Amino acid sequence: MIEQDSEATIRKAVMLFNRTRSPQVSAKLVSFSPMTVVIEFRGGFCYGCGVTDITEGFADQYKHLNNKTQLKETKTTEINPRTIQTTFTIKTR
Repeated sequence: MIEQDSEATIRKAVMLFNRTRSPQVSAKLVSFSPMTVVIEFRGGFCYGCGVTDITEGFADQYKHLNNKTQLKETKTTEINPRTIQTTFTIKTR
């Protein structure tokens, strides 16, 4: 049940993130498991502070939707010049 709730919350967070951040940057769910989630971010953003703003912004969006778990960024990889993939670990609060 928690797994289904977490996945639904991730999907809602993606939708809300895209509503507030698109067209500058958009998010897409790549994969989900009970312990991790991978999100792809695309757009024209600065790779210095911009990446941190994007990944932390997504984790904050998730936190506002679900107060039982939180996302912790574990790895961010540049896929191409306008796309990154971030792996988050799902942690119970």
